[in-house]
Amino acid sequence: MNSLKFLFLICSLNVSVFNSQSLVYDDFVYKDNIKTPMCYLEGDMLSAPYIELESGRLKVRFDDISDEIKDYYYTVIHCDYQWNPSDLDKLDYMTGFFENTITESEGSFNTQTDYIHYQFSFPNDMTGVSISGNYLMVVYEDGDEENVIISRRFVVYEQLVNIDTHLKEATNISDSRFRQEIDVKVFFPNYAIDNPYSDFHLTIMQNNRWDNAITNLQPRFVKSGELNYDYNEENVFDGGNEFREFNLSKLQMATNQVARTELTEGRWTAYLRTDPSRSYKHYITNKDINGNFYIVNKDGFEQHVEEEYVWVRFSLKQDYRTNTPIYIFGKMTDWQCKNEFLMKYNSENKVYTNTVLLKQGYYNYVYAIYDENQIDITSIEGTHFDTENEYTVIAYNTDFVAGYDRVVGVTKTNSFNR
Repeated sequence: MNSLKFLFLICSLNVSVFNSQSLVYDDFVYKDNIKTPMCYLEGDMLSAPYIELESGRLKVRFDDISDEIKDYYYTVIHCDYQWNPSDLDKLDYMTGFFENTITESEGSFNTQTDYIHYQFSFPNDMTGVSISGNYLMVVYEDGDEENVIISRRFVVYEQLVNIDTHLKEATNISDSRFRQEIDVKVFFPNYAIDNPYSDFHLTIMQNNRWDNAITNLQPRFVKSGELNYDYNEENVFDGGNEFREFNLSKLQMATNQVARTELTEGRWTAYLRTDPSRSYKHYITNKDINGNFYIVNKDGFEQHVEEEYVWVRFSLKQDYRTNTPIYIFGKMTDWQCKNEFLMKYNSENKVYTNTVLLKQGYYNYVYAIYDENQIDITSIEGTHFDTENEYTVIAYNTDFVAGYDRVVGVTKTNSFNR
């Protein structure tokens, strides 16, 4: 063993195990001062964090609303296909150091709100992973694993099987104008799948949302070198509607979505135009970014450090208070119904409102209802088969010899490609 590898091993053995009771195995922000966490393929801010083993690279970014640089560290945790921590030791899946310091930080420039922007790439010369699978990126302060600030999911895959998808109207006539069906075939001419009913798992995602992903499908038909997942109901998603949008790339200019902006007591506020409910409206095509967001300041030069933090006021016209809470929802909320994005009803004006702090850029969003642990975006937004959505299929195969769920294939498709 050479001296560098020996040093990696000695330093890595000092890393302890996270408290699984306090860590959320999802995209999560643990502290209020941490804003705008992002994890994407390096060079493509709108991409999902799926990288091919030994060839892909992620970029992780976040802001700390502070004027003091802090010591932040990161590590990764291997998970099974259901996002539970696997039984593997870090020696089994990590290369290099198990714990690393974030060395790239920069203070905001020419902004009303002070913040420190942190970033790092993964894998890098100091650390990486050696096997495929679901992973959780964990960032924590001062080397204290109990002091977590953010966690981000990402997927490392090997392209060992071929995945074919076919998107169409839902087979059931009553759903055909409102829902989208995605049929899947998996071909494995050069890869062994010993037990496709118990060891092989598919995850089908719409717009890279994990909250409503389909994960419990078994193949309907199995034949030599092929698994067929052609169902009528089990593989169906609501089409939803095109996402609402607003553009804050230039703060001193009103747009179709932004009624006005104001600078008061050192903080910008943007007032969005009042949104109507779309539950019973006809479908109107609109080019969107499928619920994502993009950080940009068209009046600045240094991306990620010259963008302002803006109080954005949302308003939704509603003639009555609903029995279930309404949330602003999208990638900017981590596809979760968070308290800071909860809308409050004004009975006098018959409107739901909320004001949230967001970094300057271009955003997609919808309004969601949270009821009995279910997120519903159709009650306010409507749902249409014609809606453009992006779908991702991830294939897992349990490797009992190595003791983990191997990601053996990923494919993406778009409902406009049907």
